[in-house]
Amino acid sequence: MCSSSRSRAQSGEQPPRAAKTPSLVLLLRAPALCREMGLAGKRKLDAESSPSTVARKTVAVYEQALTRARSLTAAALGSMR
Repeated sequence: MCSSSRSRAQSGEQPPRAAKTPSLVLLLRAPALCREMGLAGKRKLDAESSPSTVARKTVAVYEQALTRARSLTAAALGSMR
Protein backbone atom coordinates (compact mmCIF):
# COMPACT_ATOMS: atom_id res chain seq x y z
CA MET A 1 0.00 0.00 0.00
CA CYS A 2 1.48 3.36 -0.94
CA SER A 3 1.92 6.01 1.75
CA SER A 4 -0.90 8.20 0.45
CA SER A 5 -3.29 5.24 0.44
CA ARG A 6 -2.15 4.28 3.92
CA SER A 7 -2.71 7.78 5.30
CA ARG A 8 -6.16 7.92 3.66
CA ALA A 9 -7.04 4.55 5.15
CA GLN A 10 -5.86 5.59 8.62
CA SER A 11 -7.89 8.81 8.48
CA GLY A 12 -11.00 6.95 7.32
CA GLU A 13 -11.04 8.94 4.09
CA GLN A 14 -12.35 6.94 1.15
CA PRO A 15 -10.31 6.82 -2.06
CA PRO A 16 -12.03 7.88 -5.27
CA ARG A 17 -14.25 5.15 -6.68
CA ALA A 18 -12.04 4.69 -9.74
CA ALA A 19 -9.05 4.06 -7.46
CA LYS A 20 -10.83 1.11 -5.83
CA THR A 21 -11.48 -0.76 -9.08
CA PRO A 22 -7.92 -1.95 -9.88
CA SER A 23 -7.44 -3.13 -6.30
CA LEU A 24 -10.70 -5.09 -6.35
CA VAL A 25 -9.87 -6.63 -9.71
CA LEU A 26 -6.46 -7.67 -8.37
CA LEU A 27 -8.05 -9.31 -5.34
CA LEU A 28 -10.67 -11.08 -7.44
CA ARG A 29 -7.93 -12.49 -9.64
CA ALA A 30 -5.69 -13.52 -6.74
CA PRO A 31 -7.61 -15.56 -4.16
CA ALA A 32 -4.35 -16.51 -2.41
CA LEU A 33 -3.62 -12.82 -1.88
CA CYS A 34 -7.15 -12.37 -0.51
CA ARG A 35 -6.58 -15.17 1.97
CA GLU A 36 -3.15 -13.83 2.94
CA MET A 37 -4.52 -10.32 3.52
CA GLY A 38 -7.46 -11.67 5.49
CA LEU A 39 -5.22 -13.77 7.72
CA ALA A 40 -2.86 -10.85 8.26
CA GLY A 41 -5.80 -8.68 9.27
CA LYS A 42 -7.06 -11.34 11.66
CA ARG A 43 -3.62 -11.73 13.25
CA LYS A 44 -3.38 -7.96 13.72
CA LEU A 45 -6.87 -7.77 15.23
CA ASP A 46 -6.20 -10.72 17.53
CA ALA A 47 -2.90 -9.21 18.68
CA GLU A 48 -4.30 -5.72 19.27
CA SER A 49 -7.52 -6.78 20.95
CA SER A 50 -6.55 -9.83 22.96
CA PRO A 51 -7.69 -9.70 26.58
CA SER A 52 -4.11 -9.40 27.84
CA THR A 53 -3.33 -6.52 25.45
CA VAL A 54 -6.51 -4.65 26.34
CA ALA A 55 -5.83 -5.17 30.06
CA ARG A 56 -2.23 -3.96 29.71
CA LYS A 57 -3.32 -0.83 27.83
CA THR A 58 -6.09 -0.14 30.35
CA VAL A 59 -3.68 -0.44 33.29
CA ALA A 60 -1.27 1.93 31.53
CA VAL A 61 -4.01 4.55 31.14
CA TYR A 62 -4.96 4.28 34.82
CA GLU A 63 -1.30 4.49 35.87
CA GLN A 64 -0.85 7.66 33.81
CA ALA A 65 -3.99 9.16 35.35
CA LEU A 66 -2.82 8.32 38.88
CA THR A 67 0.64 9.74 38.22
CA ARG A 68 -0.87 12.98 36.94
CA ALA A 69 -3.31 13.18 39.86
CA ARG A 70 -0.49 12.65 42.36
CA SER A 71 1.59 15.30 40.63
CA LEU A 72 -1.27 17.80 40.67
CA THR A 73 -2.01 17.03 44.31
CA ALA A 74 1.64 17.48 45.29
CA ALA A 75 1.78 20.78 43.39
CA ALA A 76 -1.40 22.02 45.06
CA LEU A 77 -0.15 21.07 48.51
CA GLY A 78 3.20 22.66 47.81
CA SER A 79 1.61 25.95 46.80
CA MET A 80 -0.30 26.05 50.09
CA ARG A 81 2.90 26.21 52.13
